[in-house]
This record gives sequence, structure tokens and C-alpha cells, in this order.
Amino acid sequence: MFFCFFVSPSTKGFISQKIGAELLGIYQLVMTVYLFGITLATSGINLAVTRVISEELALDNNGSIGKIMKKCIYITLITRITTSIIFWTNADFIITHCLHNKVDKSIIYLVCLALPLISMSSAISGYFAGVRRIYKNAIGQFIEHIAKVIVSALLLSLFLPKELNYSCFALILGDLISEIISFAYIYVIFCLDKNKYKESVEIVKKNNYTHRVLRISIPIAITSYIRSGLSTFKQLIIPSSLEKSGINCSQSLSSYGIINGMALPIIMFPDILVKSFSSLLIPEFSRYHAKKDSKRIMDDIVDQLVAYRKKLKLTQQDIADATGMKRANIARIELKKNEAALDSLVRYARSMELDLSVELVSVQENTVRE
Repeated sequence: MFFCFFVSPSTKGFISQKIGAELLGIYQLVMTVYLFGITLATSGINLAVTRVISEELALDNNGSIGKIMKKCIYITLITRITTSIIFWTNADFIITHCLHNKVDKSIIYLVCLALPLISMSSAISGYFAGVRRIYKNAIGQFIEHIAKVIVSALLLSLFLPKELNYSCFALILGDLISEIISFAYIYVIFCLDKNKYKESVEIVKKNNYTHRVLRISIPIAITSYIRSGLSTFKQLIIPSSLEKSGINCSQSLSSYGIINGMALPIIMFPDILVKSFSSLLIPEFSRYHAKKDSKRIMDDIVDQLVAYRKKLKLTQQDIADATGMKRANIARIELKKNEAALDSLVRYARSMELDLSVELVSVQENTVRE
């Protein structure tokens, strides 16, 4: 992850020097549309795979892993085909209204080809997180970024003398090729890894894995669609808003490229860091949930809150002042002498601008799983 953080701004700095800030701005607009497509194709499935597999392993239902992955891959097949069709059929609209007619439809077609690979990779990444072999995802990301840098540099050297559209095409083609290389790696190691879990027909018949996966992924997907849609709209109107200030289209795209492509990745790194580490807690909490170990879940939440408090260099008194609780109560929560009330943990989290989510699960469904 730290490697990716340093490579991304450096790569965009190289691109900016080679092709100029204007093309970097166009590339960032294309990537905004690209990321929205990724959200449509993958949202919710990664977390659903991680959670369901973690719960099954906690209950020693190892024979269900293969069936879960088959169900999830079928679901991603539907979402990725649907998303690709939407983008393919609306290519003219996207080019005209989102990308200022600076590139042609071939860019959107490349995006459509990449989305299926990304959605499959998302499901497989969820599998490796669920079985606690997250390092294999990290290796895949490392390979992807190395491939992206090398391929993009080579393609730019071929397409750069030509017009702007070809250079942008080269960059997106570089992304597609790196996705193919990364997917090939992660799919091969997935096929080798899943053979460790032999399918049990008896376990599979007792569980409706499709329902469990959809019950987790659909609410997350809807929330992500709304949030990503609003974020995409905001990014797309920035160049137009800059033009209204009196500068021309090329200048607005150049300013947008420098700010959004080079400055924001560095500014947003702390947020990315916290979210990345937080995602590693999902397999652990899923195991505790499956075993109904609520005390362990609460203790782990407390540990994370304390670690975050110390990272922000806040004292127990600072948390007490922000929550309206007594410092002695904050100390008792952190010492885990008694199981903390959920309300107290929520107040503690919100004092640091964090939030805790609670999910209601059917007792009947839990009984069926057991």
C-alpha cells in the first residue's frame, strides 16, 4: 500500500511532464468515469465474500468455500456485463457531456473491456481477505502498479508524437494491460489456493449462500452508488466551473489535472491509510460474529478506538470533554474491565469523527446456518 501511495503521484508527475497538465486533466476525467464504472460493477461483493467466507471458516464449514465463490462469481458476471453494456451504449453521451469531446469512443470501449476483469479481481480479493491471506492481494497490487508504470511509459513513447486522443488512449490501454496481468496472477493463485477446501454437498444444501451474499452486498452497493455518483458529478463539473471564472477549456483542464491528479492523492493519504487498515478488521469481526463472541468484538473495537485516539494525540480527558462522559468512565472503557455499552462506544468514536454501524440479523437465519 505504501508502495502504491508513492508510485501513483510519481507516475502522474511523469505523465504531466511528458504530455502536459491538460492531458493529465483529461486523463483524470476519464478515470473519474472509470472509477464510477468500477463502483457499479464491484460494490459490495468484496465485503460480502470476505464476511461470508470468514463466518464459514469460523464454523469449520470449509467445504462450503468453493460453492460461495461460484455464487459470487456468477453475481459479478451479472453486474459486470450490465455495467459494460450501460457504458458501451452510452459512449456518445459520456464523451460529449463528461469528457468535453476531447477523446473518442475508443476510450470508453477500453473501459468496458477492463470492468469484467476488475469485478472478478474484487471477488477473489475478498476471498483472500476472508481466508487471512491478504498478502496475496498485496502482491497482485504490486504487480499491477509495476506493470502500469512500465506499459504506460512504453505506450506513451509510441503514441506521444500524435494527437492528444492517442496519448490518452495509450494511458487507458496501459491500465487495461496492467489489469490483465494482475488478474492473470490473482486468478491462477486463487485456483491453486481454493483446492485446499474440498466441497461438502451436505453443508452446501443447508445454506442459501446467494441470499446471504446479496443481503450484505446490495445495501452496500446502493450506498456506494449514491456516494460515488455524487462524487463523480462533483468531479465532472469542476472544469466547467473553472471555465466560468474566465479561463478557457484547456486552462481549466490543466488546473484540474494538477490539483486532482497530483495534489489530492498526497492530501488524502491519511484517510486512505485508516480505511485500508480498517478493512483488515472485517474477517476478524466476522469470525467473532459467527461464534457469537460479542465480548471479543467489543474489546477489539475498544483497542482500535484507543489506537486511533493515540494516533491523534488526544488524551482521555479530551475524549471525555467531547463526549460529555467522565474521564473515569473513559478509563474503564479502555481498560475493558466491563463490557462497554454500545452507546458509549458510538459516542467515543464520534468524538474522533468516526462512526460505528450496527446490523440486525434474523435469528432464524443464524439458526439455519448453525
